[in-house]
Amino acid sequence: KYIIAKIKELGKGDRSGVKSGAFVADNVHLGNGTIVDHTAVIHGPTIIGDNCEIRAGARFRGNVLVGDGAVLGGEYKSSILFDKANAPHYCYVGNSIIGYTTNIAAGVVTSPHNFSWTPIKIKIGNQEYDTGMIKLGAIVGDGTMVSSNCVLNPGSLIGQDSVIYPLTSWRGFLPSQKVFKNQNDITDRDMTRGVLRKG
Repeated sequence: KYIIAKIKELGKGDRSGVKSGAFVADNVHLGNGTIVDHTAVIHGPTIIGDNCEIRAGARFRGNVLVGDGAVLGGEYKSSILFDKANAPHYCYVGNSIIGYTTNIAAGVVTSPHNFSWTPIKIKIGNQEYDTGMIKLGAIVGDGTMVSSNCVLNPGSLIGQDSVIYPLTSWRGFLPSQKVFKNQNDITDRDMTRGVLRKG
């Protein structure tokens, strides 16, 4: 409801960057300077901020909020992506929140529901929390890098400035500034080597 109301207030925005062959529905707001490349499909309600790049083949299925300066090339549904979210290659982001300057690499999947279609539960330490939500993909903190072909299982919580290695399957809570290689190899991230987050 918020997205629909906001689009009515903002209008369609700047459509000058929509290339031929792209589809942008009427209930979509595009910010100033945003480019929508050939073959991208954006269904609403969706709000995309200023100076974003929506790459060829990207698909928005509605109920998506995108901040400024994002580069997106995958499939998105019922999600929030903060400023400078970077998911330039094909991936799936559903029912998720992606933080500021987070990098989502090619082939990453946020899996939003269990096979049993029961409410998502998240375990932090020895405590299990019932979210009451049937669909909840991932909440990924600012500056985190999720490498190629990872699966983020339902209810994944990942702290800021962490790194998840390629070809891994993550479930549960990963604190900030950690490096996840596999279930037996989770280490502190060396923050002296800099972080992705800038500006």
